[in-house]
Amino acid sequence: MKGNVLDMAVGIIIGAAAEPATKVCPYCFTTISVKAIRCPNCTSELK
Repeated sequence: MKGNVLDMAVGIIIGAAAEPATKVCPYCFTTISVKAIRCPNCTSELK
């Protein structure tokens, strides 16, 4: 194993944050969950 415990902890935290939890609706620009298939603001279907 390379690095100390702090280096490994920071790597885990940074790795976990790599996937965003939100996205922006391309039609109304509202921030929504990445799991959304329809925008709750403008009701557009999302891909």
